[in-house]
Amino acid sequence: IGTTTPSTLLDVNGVLTATSIAGTLTTAAQPNITSLGALSSLVVNAGSGTNAGITLQIGTGNSGANDGFIGFKNSSGTEIIRTRYDNPTTSYVISSDTTSDILTVQRGGNVGIGTSSPQQKLDVLGVANFRVDSSSTVFGNHAASIRIQNKDTTDNNYAGITFDGSTNAAGAIQFQYTDQSGSYGDLTFETRGSAGYGQRMRIDSTGRVGINRTPSISNSKLEVGGADDVSLINVEASGNTGGLGIGSTGL
Repeated sequence: IGTTTPSTLLDVNGVLTATSIAGTLTTAAQPNITSLGALSSLVVNAGSGTNAGITLQIGTGNSGANDGFIGFKNSSGTEIIRTRYDNPTTSYVISSDTTSDILTVQRGGNVGIGTSSPQQKLDVLGVANFRVDSSSTVFGNHAASIRIQNKDTTDNNYAGITFDGSTNAAGAIQFQYTDQSGSYGDLTFETRGSAGYGQRMRIDSTGRVGINRTPSISNSKLEVGGADDVSLINVEASGNTGGLGIGSTGL
């Protein structure tokens, strides 16, 4: 139809409109099929080999803000969730409807949950829960835990959790690997104050605790550093002026 040199049993040169198709659609490419109607299921044999797969390509006329997508609707015809290629940002996006993005995977590998512009490998905007399910009561069992690892083998490097302010790091809990090969080191607590950013407390690998200093005295379990001529540790009884002071003056 529309051709004098048909290459198959039925060869249509032009647009074909059909209310139903019986049998199996086996042609490699059907660029003029715009709708297959209300199908109960669709099975696509992607073939085999390294390049086997299904490709959804937006037309050349959609080079602007339009996207290629697959939508999932409920029985009432309302779209509930959509997975799409975002053409302007070259990102893969999952949205809860046609507008509210849930997850964004950028072409460079950054993943965003609750944000469409992730700045790191995983960028979560909102509250995140990390849950484990373990009944173990054995000390040192780390099966139910969140693991943060620095795989670089340089001694004295760090891994940790940083609490950012609007422009700079406001505080951090970090582990310093004083011996990478032995997998041990010190746990440090850092904050930012008006005088700048610094370490406030350190627990070293032997259990010594240093407040405002790095512990260095053998057999000492607690070391407190600070300015001269001030009480470094004060213990005050609630509702009374009595207490314990250690330093040049008491309470």
